[in-house]
Amino acid sequence: MTLYSYTALQDRKKEIKGEIDATTEREAVQNLRGQGLFVTNIRTGSQPTDLDIREQIKLVLPANWLPPKKVHYIQMYRQLSLMLMSGHTLLESLELCGTLAPRRRMMIILQEIRSDIQRGLSFAQAMEKFPKAFEPQVFELVRSAEASGELDSVLSRLANDLERMADMKKKLTTAMIYPVFVLSGTVALLILMAVWVLPKMSVFIDNLGSDIPASTANMMAVSAFIVDYGTELAAGSAITIFLLLASYTTLPGKRFFDRIFLSLPMAKSAITTSTMAQTGWTLSMLTASGVTIIDAMKICERITSNETLKNSFDRSASSILEGSSLSAALEQPFFPELFYKMAAVGEQSGELDRVMNEIGTYYNGELEANLQRMLAFITPLLTLLMGGPVAFVYLSIFQLIFAAATGGR
Repeated sequence: MTLYSYTALQDRKKEIKGEIDATTEREAVQNLRGQGLFVTNIRTGSQPTDLDIREQIKLVLPANWLPPKKVHYIQMYRQLSLMLMSGHTLLESLELCGTLAPRRRMMIILQEIRSDIQRGLSFAQAMEKFPKAFEPQVFELVRSAEASGELDSVLSRLANDLERMADMKKKLTTAMIYPVFVLSGTVALLILMAVWVLPKMSVFIDNLGSDIPASTANMMAVSAFIVDYGTELAAGSAITIFLLLASYTTLPGKRFFDRIFLSLPMAKSAITTSTMAQTGWTLSMLTASGVTIIDAMKICERITSNETLKNSFDRSASSILEGSSLSAALEQPFFPELFYKMAAVGEQSGELDRVMNEIGTYYNGELEANLQRMLAFITPLLTLLMGGPVAFVYLSIFQLIFAAATGGR
């Protein structure tokens, strides 16, 4: 027997939490359903004793009016799966998910989907009216699940796979925070010393009455330049950053920069491994749900952010339409050899969904290893590149103090 902690609605109004012993999660849900409880969340283990930090923030911030996040939709898929698994109709499940929605916009979307289903649309058709709210693969998965009658299990797997992809993207973001933080801090320190510390030393230098070291003179010249032209430098930097960001929002600009990213060794490794992990999991999920390989490849193209890799997926889909096998179609630039070799194994064994899931997990592990190697390389590099200018400033100051103490000798 396994201990499960749950959150449920009693009489569809009062939220209660508790624990139950059961052999499987489905059995736990059915037992709670027999007690007249409407299960909205269930997991293994006991109930936490303290409020999660996110729950504490929700108590003090008016987060209900903020746009829904991806994690909220993942939560919603889990809740729908649990409610359908416990025997509730789709309309009942959507109604209750709407009342539990952590964001007002999400509640409105679920209400409109429910109304469209009542008017005769399918669940997938109703969801397609909100392309910005749902992931591209969701529509095909739901359409296939409605046809097969396995909506509860497909939604559960969808939530798991989207959660894995979100965790993977979070790792990439976290890996970039450290170098950006160190770079920004160092630049801010250098600017502070140039516009505040060094000008205060100018009077002392003028009264020194002896020659100052060359390094100090150079440093003071740079400081004077920054002080005199600080406004122009700041404006020029801001305009340059704005133009770069604006160009990246255009398709030609994004293609140009994405190609550059793939020419940088460390960036290429991170981008390709994360894309292969995402593609493996997505292909596994879609093919296991009965989606055709052509539609699956088109979805992979749509969810890929790098324009160069998008083109590779587009060529793969075109090759399949012309009669190529999946493994042959995946032999594209920037696609690792292991990826299309494993696709061939999946095709030959008839277990493409299982093999693609394994390859996604493999590349997720490779991504973690690559990020660790990247951080191990970047840390000393940043120390040299960012610490060098700071060391030069301190060295110039100490040389000045030494020159003053020795009378310039």
